[in-house]
Amino acid sequence: MSGARDPHGALPPPDEQAAPATMPFRAHLVELRGRLLRATIAIALGFFVAWTIHVELYEWLSGPVRSAMADNGLFAIKALQITESISVYVKLSLVGGVFLASPYVFYQVWAFVAPGLVASERRIMVPVVGASVTFFAAGAAFCYAVVLPFMTDFLIKLTVEAQGMTLEPTLQSTVAYSMWLLLAFGLVFELPVFMYFLSALGLVTARGLLAFYRYWVVIAFVVGAILTPTPDPLNQMLMSGPLVILYGLGTIVAWLVERDRSSESGLPIRGAAVLLVLLVAAGWYASETLTGVRHRQPIEDVPREVTQLVGIHRGSIPRLRQQATGAHSKSALGVLELYDQLGAGELAGTTVWLARFPDGVALIARHDKADTIPPQVAAKRRVSQVTYAGGPSALFTFKGDRRHWRVAAPQPNVLWLGNDAALARLAQVREGSAPALVEDIRVAELLEPLRASGPLFALTLSQGGRVGWLPQGALADTVELVTASLEKGGKQLVVTYRCRGADNARSLRDRLQVWTAEVRDESGQKPVGSARMQQVSDRLAKLATSMARLADATARLLPDGSPDQVASLKASHDSMLIARELRGHVPDKPRSKGPLANLVLPPSVVDAHADLADVRWRAETATATLIDALFAPSRAGFDVSLLPARKPGAGAPGDAKGQPGAGPSEAKGADKAGARGKGAAKGAKGKKHTTGAPKATKPKGPEPHGAEAARLRKEAEAKAELGTLMQRARGPADAPP
Repeated sequence: MSGARDPHGALPPPDEQAAPATMPFRAHLVELRGRLLRATIAIALGFFVAWTIHVELYEWLSGPVRSAMADNGLFAIKALQITESISVYVKLSLVGGVFLASPYVFYQVWAFVAPGLVASERRIMVPVVGASVTFFAAGAAFCYAVVLPFMTDFLIKLTVEAQGMTLEPTLQSTVAYSMWLLLAFGLVFELPVFMYFLSALGLVTARGLLAFYRYWVVIAFVVGAILTPTPDPLNQMLMSGPLVILYGLGTIVAWLVERDRSSESGLPIRGAAVLLVLLVAAGWYASETLTGVRHRQPIEDVPREVTQLVGIHRGSIPRLRQQATGAHSKSALGVLELYDQLGAGELAGTTVWLARFPDGVALIARHDKADTIPPQVAAKRRVSQVTYAGGPSALFTFKGDRRHWRVAAPQPNVLWLGNDAALARLAQVREGSAPALVEDIRVAELLEPLRASGPLFALTLSQGGRVGWLPQGALADTVELVTASLEKGGKQLVVTYRCRGADNARSLRDRLQVWTAEVRDESGQKPVGSARMQQVSDRLAKLATSMARLADATARLLPDGSPDQVASLKASHDSMLIARELRGHVPDKPRSKGPLANLVLPPSVVDAHADLADVRWRAETATATLIDALFAPSRAGFDVSLLPARKPGAGAPGDAKGQPGAGPSEAKGADKAGARGKGAAKGAKGKKHTTGAPKATKPKGPEPHGAEAARLRKEAEAKAELGTLMQRARGPADAPP
């Protein structure tokens, strides 16, 4: 090695200033051992620091993957082995520790190598080391923001589009897939730095690199095929394209290095400067592409004062409407029924938003031809079309309802539908006269994890919304924000309260536990018989509850409306009745005082725990009860009975008495149609195509959903049969004649 000071006057690192002019080989090994030991200790300390945030590391790393899964209706990542989670968390913490300790590790490497370099080599290494770290981070960021979401979405669609094929991602595969892609793209982006280093040492020339360009294109596609996890050319281009572009940029940098070497200084200063400029330009372009040049998102029109913001995965809407059997949830989702009545076609995007206010509700969604819907509604209802919030709109009413309803298209691809008062609040945000909900940084951070948690989720910041999600409004002043999500296939509701400090969180947890016990005590559950008999009854009740859940899970896997699904639903209902009777529950007694009270009544499983300033309240019970509780903060909705009567079998199932599958007005219309079929078979005045049979007997109908008529009729019949069973279970006095 060189001495304590090189000919150019540059000082080596402090650890090496006192070193002798030469060192034997054994001394080099001793020094290497010391450097490695220090680097290992630093990595170990970084590992323990990273372990304290291992859950946050996993959520960050899997964020793009879970977002793409949510776009395709997948919300669960499974662990197949008991030790899978600990192995994944250890791996993540180790990688995080290496990252945290990397500055000190780089210093140890530099301190060991620097004394053996001359001054000119040191001047080359300083920009190389700095640019290497920066370009690696740029490559990983490009992969995280662009490649991971796109590639994951493509692969999921490719998997689930096959008939009968399901996708169940595991914890290990998800983390390994994300880490491999981040590492691969980080190394790929090191190409210009590597070319700069070789050119500065005089090992390559710009002319030689340019002549090798045609061969490099082939090599780039080969490397892309090896490093990408799929054989398709689309994902291969995501890596091969940057490789080709970066090679061209590296050739330009090599040309500048040659010009610098021919100058008086002989230092590749301009090449290093170009590397820095290229990095800044690439970062600015990526930032503008990802955040600046884009359309306004529909959720950006929601005001901060909204009582409750509800997000629904578009592909889950049909199932949620079938599961929402309570009057409260039916009203909350009624605006979706109103949209269907407009005949506006399919919505676009992955999430449909419901903004619920004290004086109304608004549906906000993407639509490929949103600006054509208001003119169609205006022409169909014979109302005027006016400009509203920068786009066309139509105002209309329903018979028996004093409120005004409006459909508007503020953008060609954004649709609003709801109460005129609710849409006026959205218009204020678009005009800039009211703050948007997403401007709150807490909301912006929570929206994406919420969207990936389940098919139905909600959020509120307002005082009224927080009170609605608290038992009797208790401790509402200590809560800043509340979220709720339907998880585990619709069997669990998770309500998260973000409190003002850990002490307030513990107080709220205790209040939730006490209130749950009080509601259960007031539900009329009393022990029956001796202690031994009570113990046996409890065990049988647990067995019946398990059977009910098993039957319900089986029904979810069966085709909708099939005889097997109907039989499974019957078994689930009967088992639940048996469980309640064994626990001493009285079916005739009024059970509820509201959606939250229904949530904690037996046989539900409820748990509350505090984690720093957050309180998580989990409840497992019937899906309809969970959906009702999620919509608890607001009564805003749409009464589907206001809609015109549909033809039998042409709409979503309802719950009107005497006519399953129709609302109250539809039931009356069906009764009149049956009377005309019996007593006036020869026709009615002013109507064509009148026969002795109802119109529903036609094999095909003009409605766009006619292909689903048979399935919907079967579901309606199953609902009616289940309703009859429930009536019979309550006793002879309540049984239908």
